[in-house]
Amino acid sequence: MSQSAFFESPVAQIIVGHGLNQRTFHVHTHLLEQHSEYFKVSLNSAFPEGQTKQVTLHEDNADAFHLFVQWIYSGDYNVKEARGVEYRSTEDTYSCHAEAYTLGNKLIAPAFKIHTVKRLLKVLETFDGLSMTTLLDMVQTVYAGTSEEDGYDMRLALAHYCVSRIGKGRPIPGVSGFYANEIDELAQTNNTSFLRDVLLLIPPGPRFSARDLEVQLYVDQVWNNRAPGG
Repeated sequence: MSQSAFFESPVAQIIVGHGLNQRTFHVHTHLLEQHSEYFKVSLNSAFPEGQTKQVTLHEDNADAFHLFVQWIYSGDYNVKEARGVEYRSTEDTYSCHAEAYTLGNKLIAPAFKIHTVKRLLKVLETFDGLSMTTLLDMVQTVYAGTSEEDGYDMRLALAHYCVSRIGKGRPIPGVSGFYANEIDELAQTNNTSFLRDVLLLIPPGPRFSARDLEVQLYVDQVWNNRAPGG
């Protein structure tokens, strides 16, 4: 489409969220239809939304849709530019990637989903301090908003990140494992699908040896029974 034809394309009104979190976006229909099968169908003139050029997404996250709009116009997005993000904690901004991914799944926008995974991976490579609570919140968003098949890449990314921080003991400078209480939080999660995905990624340990185990148990017993100051 030429530049002039692009700007002459109709503009749709997209209402996202509800209550105080509701926002209205005005977006060129050409871009919506080009990047989303959902909008390609809903904005068809055979449907009421296509005739009025108005689509309502009351159940969706307005900040996530803001990221989608940024992406269809520029090919990228900036989480901090989404209105409302500045009022959240730093960790909450990471959840925006998960929310954007599930929105992309609903909108049937596969290229946008791939972009959100890449953006999240880039962030996680440089930030090992994500709490288990925030990670599990992201997991809940993704697993509730996708199936095992259509959410495969993001589910795998979250599980890999979790595994990368398990088994390193108590965090010390340069080492960023989860704390013991965070491992407890993971073990108690109701999301058994994520727990399964994590366990399947953990590499096997050394071959089981009864002798080695007996030695370790003996050492532990001696250590625990050692007299104070001994």
